[in-house]
Amino acid sequence: MEPPKYSSLKPEAQARITGHINTRWKQLYELDKAAVDTPVHLLFLTNSGGAVATLSFIGAIGKNRIADEVKWSLMTFLLALISLGIYHAKQHHHLRNLFLKWQEGVADLYADRKDWPTVLAEDKARIKVTFWDYFFPYVAFGLFVMGCGLGFSALW
Repeated sequence: MEPPKYSSLKPEAQARITGHINTRWKQLYELDKAAVDTPVHLLFLTNSGGAVATLSFIGAIGKNRIADEVKWSLMTFLLALISLGIYHAKQHHHLRNLFLKWQEGVADLYADRKDWPTVLAEDKARIKVTFWDYFFPYVAFGLFVMGCGLGFSALW
């Protein structure tokens, strides 16, 4: 038996579905807004700080008088920042796509082109965590640790 179309549902059922739609829209909006908060911001700040500190050190000592490890340290901080930029762009596009596809599904529901279980199933199918969701932040963290180690090793 085919699930009923949205327009044929009782007002209470429509209100329940609309409440779920509004909750989901808010959730996706908050996810989109918070995609780079906390740990990624922390990685960005620490790698930026590492790059600035290293550049300041190079400026104070002179580029010809510093150890190669300091130059490599700077490079790791910069690569970490690039990695975080890629991560941010990837997350933004993924979450934006989730939101846009959710809007399309809801429009199809209201136009009776799709039923509610189909809209939910399609949304659930789009929510996939991949290797790349973890790769870039961990690379940035690893590069930060490596940059710190290289900088510290130049002191010896």
